[in-house]
Amino acid sequence: MDDRQKAQAEGEAKALFHQIDKNQDGRHTIQEIFDYYAGKHPGAMHPAVQGFVDADIDQSESVTEEEFVQHYLKSQA
Repeated sequence: MDDRQKAQAEGEAKALFHQIDKNQDGRHTIQEIFDYYAGKHPGAMHPAVQGFVDADIDQSESVTEEEFVQHYLKSQA
């Protein structure tokens, strides 16, 4: 992935992060993942939950924007 593609992917990741972060606290909870995907993309629920688990690097049961973006970039590589 070149620098332009990486910047574009980071922008996409941040936009998606903020769409999912309903309470705008800067963290995703598993409930926010369920709520977002159940309403918009129910077929993507299982991959989204697995993505949440994989992205939760510090195992805090929440995913920060930084963790989310890092995971998103890895998935695009």
